[in-house]
Amino acid sequence: MLGAPLDVTPLVRRGTAGAPNAIRVAMCNMETYDRKLDLDVDDIPLHDAGDLSLPVEVGAALKVIEEATGSIASSNMFPLILGGEHTITLGIARGLIRTFKNLCVVIFDSHLDLRDEYPAGSKYSHATISRRLAELLGAERVVIVGAHAFSREELAWAQKVGLRVLFSESTKHNFAEALKALEGMPAHVSVDIDVLDPSIVPGVSYPEPGGLDLENLLDLITITIQKLNVISFDLVELVPKQDPSEISPYYAAKILLHAIYTHYYYHHLSKNKA
Repeated sequence: MLGAPLDVTPLVRRGTAGAPNAIRVAMCNMETYDRKLDLDVDDIPLHDAGDLSLPVEVGAALKVIEEATGSIASSNMFPLILGGEHTITLGIARGLIRTFKNLCVVIFDSHLDLRDEYPAGSKYSHATISRRLAELLGAERVVIVGAHAFSREELAWAQKVGLRVLFSESTKHNFAEALKALEGMPAHVSVDIDVLDPSIVPGVSYPEPGGLDLENLLDLITITIQKLNVISFDLVELVPKQDPSEISPYYAAKILLHAIYTHYYYHHLSKNKA
């Protein structure tokens, strides 16, 4: 587990740099036992490597994230990256493809993040991340899940290049079918926590009413891990200071622990039992 506290390109609700530590604090102050899988955090060989020291310039920061992720992946370990703004996922993917050449990415996000530039003149930002990933990996290797906030131009671009988008209102019905094209590929899972409705998690950079509920998201993460060869995970866009109730980091920690336990169960324990 590694923090990547990048907080450079959001223009409105800044504060993602505080997310990794807030998630750690939440994990230390909540019950961590999963009854369904009979797992607790002490059962998992999890190492917290702290936070990366990131330059202010986005390109340089992405290079640091790329190097760190690449080193973890090449050492046969599972990179678990805590953002930070969503831009970090590009650095993560660049690091992963050093070892996993046919990488695919499943993104849970309210937004499409398919703008070519945002703001004008900037190719690397939280609002361009999915487009840069599609250019890096191929649009057929990117799936966006839970989307309900985007521009007409972004949607048209996705349809033009064949990038699969599952909208929030229909996610449950065709999710497994959408994953079939990715089966057998090494998969990175990126969760932008604003995919949840802001009535649940208000502490995000760009809240969009109408998102998923927690149970639905956890179910979708489980299906992803069951069906795909998930080799890494990130959680991004938490802004703790935007939530006076301080509940948002606990939701982030819940999602994180669910992903860890589910992956460990299906990719380690169940294989050993078999």
